[in-house]
Amino acid sequence: MLQLIGMILLLTGSTGMAWNYCQEQRERLRYLKYIKQMYEYLQNEIAYARSSLPEICEELSDRLPEPFAQAFAMIVAEIKENNGRSFEDIWTGVMTEQIKPLPLSGVEKELIIDLTDSPGFRDGKGQAKGMERHIEEVTRHIKELEEGLKSKNKVVMCMGVMGGLMAIILLI
Repeated sequence: MLQLIGMILLLTGSTGMAWNYCQEQRERLRYLKYIKQMYEYLQNEIAYARSSLPEICEELSDRLPEPFAQAFAMIVAEIKENNGRSFEDIWTGVMTEQIKPLPLSGVEKELIIDLTDSPGFRDGKGQAKGMERHIEEVTRHIKELEEGLKSKNKVVMCMGVMGGLMAIILLI
C-alpha cells in the first residue's frame, strides 16, 4: 500500500514539474506580448503624438498589467522627485528590479533594460527608430516561442510522465 502511494506521488510530481515548465513558457509568451504592446504604444506616442516620456510613462502605468504598471508608476514618481538622475538611469534601475521575477530569458530581459541605451534615444526620431528595432526583436522572440510551444509542450509533458514511470520502474 505504501509503495502504491509512493508511486502515485512520484508520477504526480514528475508530471507536475513538466506541467509547471509548460505554464512558465505560456507566461513567458504572455509577457512578451505585453512588452510588444508597451513598445508599440511608446513608439506611437513618441512619433505621432509627440508626448514627453514622463507623460507616456504615466499613461502606461494605467494601461499595462502588473508588474509593468507598477514599474511605470515608479518611473513617474522618480521623475517627479527630480533628484537629478537621467531618464536612462531611472529606467534601467526600475526595470531591472521589476522584471527579475518574470519568466523571461536573459536576452529578453536585456531587451527591456537596454531600451534607453539605443543610439539617438535622446531625440524623438531616434527614440522612434530604437522602438522599431526593439519591436522587431520582441516580435521575433514571440514567433520563435509560438512556433515551438505546442510541440515542445507535448514533448515536455510526455517526458515528465515517462520520467516518472521510469523512476517507478527503477524503484520497484
